[in-house]
Amino acid sequence: MAKNHVHTAFSLTEDNGNVRKFVAGEEVPRELVDHWYVKLHTGEAPTVDPGAEAAADELLAELEAKAKALDEREKALQDSQGILGSIREEQNAKALALSEREKAADQREADLNARAEVLDGREVAIANREKAAEAAGKDANQQGRRQGK
Repeated sequence: MAKNHVHTAFSLTEDNGNVRKFVAGEEVPRELVDHWYVKLHTGEAPTVDPGAEAAADELLAELEAKAKALDEREKALQDSQGILGSIREEQNAKALALSEREKAADQREADLNARAEVLDGREVAIANREKAAEAAGKDANQQGRRQGK
């Protein structure tokens, strides 16, 4: 059997300066087989077991089935991501609406507190007027009693 099967990739510079690159699994041309550097990187081609091809076909079929399953999972994940994106947008819109409601409630509370302060001030003023009126009435009664004596 010819020993021109490349088992390790290499580059060979020929006498004319041309650089030839060889990759593993490639066959070297017969005119270069006897070159000392080529011999370091070549050997007999591996023998192929007839059962290996059937096993390779089985493995290939298994890999194709797994690739199909992965594609289906990827599509399911993309669908789930789309659904999650929609839910996220919906939740963000709800959070924004809730934030606006909270701001409005805070403003209403501030307005009510301001009104309460105004009303408290009015109540104090009314209470002061009532006390003053009551005091004035007592003074008038006492002066009337003094004058009537």
